[in-house]
Amino acid sequence: MAGTGLDGLDRMGVDSLGLNSYGQRLGWPVLPRLRRRSRLLARVTERFVCASLILAAAAAAPAWAQVERRDADILQDVSSAVLGYPQFTIFDDVTAAADRGFVTLFGRVTMGHKRTDIGRRVARVRGVKEVENRIEVLPNSPFDERLRNSVARAIYGHSAFWHYASMTNPPIHIIVENGRIILTGVVANEVERMLARTIAASSNAFSVTSDLKTDQEMKLILERQRIRESRF
Repeated sequence: MAGTGLDGLDRMGVDSLGLNSYGQRLGWPVLPRLRRRSRLLARVTERFVCASLILAAAAAAPAWAQVERRDADILQDVSSAVLGYPQFTIFDDVTAAADRGFVTLFGRVTMGHKRTDIGRRVARVRGVKEVENRIEVLPNSPFDERLRNSVARAIYGHSAFWHYASMTNPPIHIIVENGRIILTGVVANEVERMLARTIAASSNAFSVTSDLKTDQEMKLILERQRIRESRF
């Protein structure tokens, strides 16, 4: 169950990156109406956070090969495996593609052991025949770490995003590499996407790129995926 914004981010492992007390410093108010709103938005948005991991799904197997698991089903379990990894945080980003059981992982993580652990978790998913792990490890930089922390505080400390901070898997991910920020994940609408980018751009980052998707865009992507698979 979703708790306060601090609880939600703690479950994402943010405390391991020096943010274990920023919730108290921000003094986020937790009102009953925000709790109700959080539960409602969690049911809607977290569904698309999971979907964001399977954007690049390849074509499904032909009809005569349906004794094997469909790639869409495999990727759904891959999504659960990645999101269920205790050390997967808002500072990591992973996507996956599948072609008849052969899974390729993409993205960036903050530590080398995360890359290895995620690859192993995905390899254990039923129906996965082989995993090609193309996940990159972000450089170990004190400047980048400070930038991650400050941008996370700014975004999830903004009243427009309190409901996301309370989720088990907050949907806005902040990828920082050599002073450059990329925002990934899913937000409710264009207003939230623009606001998140504006907040990130107010930091001392060298550049900010937004790869955030809206709920509506995710729905269209998943619908196109289903249509493509139905042709086989």
